[in-house]
Amino acid sequence: MKTAAIVIVLLATGCGGGPCKSSFKEQAIALTSLPAEYHQEAAASVLVHHCEFPAPLKDTLEKLSSAPPSMRPMLESKVAVDAPELWTAACAGGHDALAESMKMPRAEGRKHIYKACNVEALGFATEEEFAGASFIVTPLIASKQLGQSMEARFVIRGLAGLPLN
Repeated sequence: MKTAAIVIVLLATGCGGGPCKSSFKEQAIALTSLPAEYHQEAAASVLVHHCEFPAPLKDTLEKLSSAPPSMRPMLESKVAVDAPELWTAACAGGHDALAESMKMPRAEGRKHIYKACNVEALGFATEEEFAGASFIVTPLIASKQLGQSMEARFVIRGLAGLPLN
């Protein structure tokens, strides 16, 4: 039922401009028809093919959309090192926050990033949801680039490995 409500809201809102083509909205809606295990790679593919991003983010998203699951976490966090300006624009805590989070257990580290990067203001996840996210770096950077439209929220949640609700 929640998915149907999201689709209705997505249809009622415009693409909102930003770095994405008008086809982005349609593709965001199409994510709902896929099984949950395909949401991350499909969300990455939607962003690659329907949005314009700085090269390091676009390259990372492209690799994520086709990489084996075991390689994705390393690829995902590498963009923060390869494009430090994108990471610091997305996270006020910068590289110190990311480095500190890597010393902590997974959920605790993600909660640290949530606070240090003010993820709450981006509007795509609660702290508890973010603590369980598969990806954190690319969703933060892409979210900062996309803004807070419903379509963006939907795709960013898919990219993070969160339920599409």
